[in-house]
Amino acid sequence: MRHPFRSSFSRRHLLAGLGVSAAVAPFIPLLESAAGGPEAPPKRLLLMFHPHGTIYDRWVPTGTATDFALPTILSPLAPFQDRLVVLDGLKIAVDGPPGGPHTVGPAYLWTGSPMLAGDEFNHPCCGMHGWASSASVDQAIAAQIGNDTPFRSLEFGVQTGGSHPGSRMSYVAANQPLAPERDPFAMFERIFGDQSIDTEAAARRKAERLAVIDLVKPELDTLTAKVSQTDRNKIDTHLSAIEQMQNQFSSTYTCELPDLGDPVEIGSYDNTEVVSRQQLDLITEAFACGVTNVASIMYRRGENDNFPYPFLGIADGHHTLSHDGPSNAASQDALTAIYRWHADQLAYLAARMDAIIEPDGSTLLDNTIIVWGSEIAVGNTHSMANMPFVMLGGGGGSIDTGRFLQYPGQNHNRLLVSLCQAFGLDVQSFGGFDDGSGPLPGLLKT
Repeated sequence: MRHPFRSSFSRRHLLAGLGVSAAVAPFIPLLESAAGGPEAPPKRLLLMFHPHGTIYDRWVPTGTATDFALPTILSPLAPFQDRLVVLDGLKIAVDGPPGGPHTVGPAYLWTGSPMLAGDEFNHPCCGMHGWASSASVDQAIAAQIGNDTPFRSLEFGVQTGGSHPGSRMSYVAANQPLAPERDPFAMFERIFGDQSIDTEAAARRKAERLAVIDLVKPELDTLTAKVSQTDRNKIDTHLSAIEQMQNQFSSTYTCELPDLGDPVEIGSYDNTEVVSRQQLDLITEAFACGVTNVASIMYRRGENDNFPYPFLGIADGHHTLSHDGPSNAASQDALTAIYRWHADQLAYLAARMDAIIEPDGSTLLDNTIIVWGSEIAVGNTHSMANMPFVMLGGGGGSIDTGRFLQYPGQNHNRLLVSLCQAFGLDVQSFGGFDDGSGPLPGLLKT
């Protein structure tokens, strides 16, 4: 359920959302005068990757842009549908070799650019090449917003490995890939081992959150004596929600070191979900504690890794399954379960983020943009048309959410431009494949 306070925390918007009548209008300035206290929270960006595309018919929603039903694969995200944007029809505009699609796809996905020429990597079918030829979108954004945090960005991995382009998706610049860290305890030590958290700043953030609640509650208390019984009932309901928030903050939320539990063998297929949850908990706390505002998480990698999912009862390798066509019902069902599991990981992360309230009353999820994608669209054809992109979170009010948007045949570079503009970069194009200008129409708030 969405939190009663939304990202702008406008008192006028709050009361309008409650349906309070015009009788309250003379008192709205009292509430708005209390809104100028805490600064707006920072925006955060998280890129999420899984390999081998999707099953399109079980991924694409049905319905209209604003009234749509989530399919089987995306069904774990139903509690957050009002914070979702599902993007259908985008393509990665490639012109063929060099490089196999699984190998070069992770770089194409976020750089929107071809691979460098060279003989460093040789694919049996598709020729020789080097690393990516430009920065990825997360690193372009990190260069803009990442200089005021201890880490400009953090790159997480789950069952990642290797040292080839299929194992990297973030690039500081051409030929400068960033390796994801697949060990949660190594990442914990990197983030928190040097006590990079400013405990005084953390305490201040908590005090600001409580102060916002303390400012609003007395004003709503005052209103109850000056409005109709109907409006009084609505305000009383809202006051109960505020008291719940206050109790939660006072007793539970602090910027503390996350408890990862016991270490597990990170290379074991059986431990994939345990490692995933540990990494997602670290991402949540890194954002909440102000350690970084830009992160990425790469599940496995491109290339033919062929990992099984034994904890889902799937013994066959993912890559092998992805090469079976639609006529193989058993493979299609196994792939659906795999992709649905990835949606479930995103839902877990969203719930964690939505439980953390910012100083202005919004949630961490409200101020984050999560973008989930893959290196190809369809496993058995390696097509890069109709790429599966899902966005989650409000981005500090920069995007309209709760929508299913269709952009048939549109270059995915438009999405990369949209992300840049959402974070204040003044760009109209992004990446070497870009043949257009501007963001995706209708995605960003104007």
